[in-house]
Amino acid sequence: VLSNSIIYASFDRFPAPKGAATHIAAFVRALGKEFGQVDLLTLRGEENSDMPDFFGVKHHPLSAVGPNIITRALAFRSEMQRWWGQRQANVVHVRSIYEGYPIAKRKREMCDLFVFEMNGLPSVELKYHYPDVDDDKILMSKLRRQEEACMEAADLIITVSDVNAQYLKSRGANPSVIKVIPNGVDLKIFHWREPKDTETKPLRILYSGTMTRWQGVHYALEALALYLRDFEAEMILVGPCRSHERRALNRTIDK
Repeated sequence: VLSNSIIYASFDRFPAPKGAATHIAAFVRALGKEFGQVDLLTLRGEENSDMPDFFGVKHHPLSAVGPNIITRALAFRSEMQRWWGQRQANVVHVRSIYEGYPIAKRKREMCDLFVFEMNGLPSVELKYHYPDVDDDKILMSKLRRQEEACMEAADLIITVSDVNAQYLKSRGANPSVIKVIPNGVDLKIFHWREPKDTETKPLRILYSGTMTRWQGVHYALEALALYLRDFEAEMILVGPCRSHERRALNRTIDK
């Protein structure tokens, strides 16, 4: 069955109060407004999260039950395939290999154009969440092969930073299909205001998260350096940090 449609699939909860959900909302809102007839496939959203009403977008929440991320990903693929049936979309947009790999393998049957939005790769990031997988060479090899299959099938690869783009090129991705779209900021929510009590109480900033360059911690340190020109402040960094990341952080701090 052919359809003039866009299918946006993501192995992420939506709606949810996380960065992934913000990315999803921004993309499907724009796609629905511009083209209409967008089918959104995601994990079921978190309880008490209201589904946004986007023009031209129909949400299909899917289940994914399992004891770990791999079994949940396989369950999500099964649910997605059950929903898909004989559909063939004009464009399929995916955010990871978890939903993207089965489509990349059967691209000719499932879509005309394949868009791979790469915010992170499991072969790089999974070990930070599940340290034991770093020793599972078979699993890591499978992840890398699936990532490369998605890169090869992609008519467009979207990523958020030049660091990511360079890494994709080093993995063999076609440079001509890579498009860098940096993360944006909603200025209606985040706007500057006069600092309070700067003379009596220094500003304290807490950064909690991974220390990888693409997460923005280096930008936070550079912003702190600008602030310190006029005011007292301190920043506390909390999170996993490997030796090479620590060296990079120290170089930024020493500047």
